[in-house]
Amino acid sequence: MKMIAIGLGKQKGADTLHRQGFATFHELIPAVGLHTLARAPIPFGVALVENGRARLLHVEAVPANRMAERERELARDGTDGHGEAPPPRDGRARPRRDRQGHQRPRHGLERRRPLLQGATGSGPSIQRVIVRDLTAETEGNAVGIGLADVVLRRAVEKIDVHKTYMNCITAKTPEGARIALTVDSDREALTIAIACSLRVAPETTRIVRVRDTKHLELLYVSAPALADVLATGTCEVVGPLHAIRFDEAGMFVDDDL
Repeated sequence: MKMIAIGLGKQKGADTLHRQGFATFHELIPAVGLHTLARAPIPFGVALVENGRARLLHVEAVPANRMAERERELARDGTDGHGEAPPPRDGRARPRRDRQGHQRPRHGLERRRPLLQGATGSGPSIQRVIVRDLTAETEGNAVGIGLADVVLRRAVEKIDVHKTYMNCITAKTPEGARIALTVDSDREALTIAIACSLRVAPETTRIVRVRDTKHLELLYVSAPALADVLATGTCEVVGPLHAIRFDEAGMFVDDDL
């Protein structure tokens, strides 16, 4: 329904709907989608549902007259199988996020930080976020990087300003393109993120490092956060605890996410 309401109109269509504000989307997208389906020759849609490991879980052709109803059902089924960052909810967790971006060069961190912060009533509360890089699939579209607190310079240097700005202008979210504190190494980024956090000491900092928010099957977790992560019942230890290792340039040595 979103692709019919917004995607078929390309940038102009997206701009028109975004001018009404995200708060209207839950009513506007179905209304525009149903209006279009009643007038355009769209016989069916193909629904793709992924699991928590970003693997295709379900494919279904949905007739136009059932699209609105069936899409809601599939969305609920898909959400049940998605992964979620598991650190504790006490506001002391600090995630390091290695990469930003999805296969589609669209919103990565942008749509997930409210979840991570607990603004929606679910997910852990996180004080600081580090973004280390952009995926190749973003093609330089760094929408949402402005929601990070510290970024590595290599990520900033990969930003395609035209693509990023156009997406943020269309979505009416210029804050999504802002550049956070920018540093050259992982050691600097981690030190700054901890220093900018409230009521924590380096030795008690709860840290979770993920490849990106779409791929949560493997995590690095600091010792103070380990018990809380295991208490979720969704994680198991696959390697021993050890000190965070940096190379001579201050970059993480363990880079197998």
